Amino acid sequence: MLGAERLLKVPGTIGGAVYMNAGDTGRERFFGDLVVWVQAIDKTGQAKKLTKEECRFGYRSSRFQSTGEIILKAKLQLKQATKEEIEEAAKDILVRKMHHPAGATVGSTFKNPDYDHAGRLIEQCGLKGKRIGGAKISEKHANFIINEDSATAVDVKALIDLMKSSVKEKFNVDLQEEVRYIGEW
Repeated sequence: MLGAERLLKVPGTIGGAVYMNAGDTGRERFFGDLVVWVQAIDKTGQAKKLTKEECRFGYRSSRFQSTGEIILKAKLQLKQATKEEIEEAAKDILVRKMHHPAGATVGSTFKNPDYDHAGRLIEQCGLKGKRIGGAKISEKHANFIINEDSATAVDVKALIDLMKSSVKEKFNVDLQEEVRYIGEW
């Protein structure tokens, strides 16, 4: 079955993939495309089954980011495929991910702004390799932060703030995080 290969080498869960509508921006293939329905529980404890349309999937977004609902399970519709088609799709994903840094990262830090790439903007600000504490902006792909030496959440957040302010100052572009903060900041 084709569809799940887009999650290869993605550290996360099905619930997280639904919540963020994870996917491949370059190929315009997103996790929400696979969803038939999602079962969630709201803040009052009421369980509900939501259709794909009710999930309001968008670029790195879904209704769950604003409703506070907890995703319990999801039904996915994958495409029937041959072994060769699945292997080719997986190979395509893995080859393209070779451009991403290996090791402990927070994944892609920012959404791509309209008509550009966050990594290119950050790189043009001269930030590749910049380090704060144990966190470093990847020299391989500037939209990734690497935990090089016991980075703390504060180290990572400081780099994120630096990346955002530098891109805003140089290009007047407001980068939007893909990462989510838990707790008080």
